Amino acid sequence: MSAQHDLTPLFGSPERFHTHIADLLSLPELHSSRERPHHFDLTEYDHLLLVSRHAHRISRLVRADDRICARAGLLHDLGAHWFDTTAPCELAQRLEEPHGVWHAIRAHTLFPELPRTKEAWVVVAADLLTSAQECHFVFRRARARAAERLRRRL
Repeated sequence: MSAQHDLTPLFGSPERFHTHIADLLSLPELHSSRERPHHFDLTEYDHLLLVSRHAHRISRLVRADDRICARAGLLHDLGAHWFDTTAPCELAQRLEEPHGVWHAIRAHTLFPELPRTKEAWVVVAADLLTSAQECHFVFRRARARAAERLRRRL
């Protein structure tokens, strides 16, 4: 790829993303999230990792702190139930994450707290984008299954 097409400065490198979250990947809470369904039939872990990746990329576009965005994205729904962000916020505090991470987690549902920082808005956007992609994936698969059932009947 030529230098004029290198998107690394804009979106960051995968290595940089990994260095921002590497220490979190060994959390027992994150490991157990691989077993919990989250959206549709995807796991909580899959959702968290996708939001974290999107947040890291989006942060580069709006000049937000990519480390805070990646870490908040990875923790934002960890052990949460619906719109209750208590568990991920408590985990972030226990891990002594910076206030920016805690605020982005707390505000990503827009309730009870509105986002007040670029980083929090990035996590909101990344979560919405990821959820939309997950819906598309599930609906596309359901459409394929329905078409297969229809073919079998004919």
